[in-house]
Amino acid sequence: MVRCVYETDRVVYPNERRFIEAFEKTPEGELPLWLLEVRMSSKAEDHEMIDVCVVTDEGTFFCQVKNSAKGRSRFEERLHGRIREPEKQRRYFCIVVSANSSFQRIREETIRVLSEKRAYILKDKVRKK
Repeated sequence: MVRCVYETDRVVYPNERRFIEAFEKTPEGELPLWLLEVRMSSKAEDHEMIDVCVVTDEGTFFCQVKNSAKGRSRFEERLHGRIREPEKQRRYFCIVVSANSSFQRIREETIRVLSEKRAYILKDKVRKK
């Protein structure tokens, strides 16, 4: 079972809350075992372009939750200018969540993106040995 944490010291938008609810309302056994926690970012993390932190067995990934594809595009353009370290950039991802996004779609897209990012990190670890 994934731990879901809503407490934070910043304003939380409805689409960010919906993102976490998608994981909180997941039937037992439907999430990968490597997915450990989904939590709201702190105010300090929010200044680093992070809305939600997703903790896995391979560390924490940083999610930006947007309500449109246009917002996602703007975020992706800004990310490369603000986060210079390639290692840290690889840990960021963006998910579009609107009021009518199904919990299943949110989970599926997030798990697909995280699976790809996690696989890259695992391959990189093997290469460095």
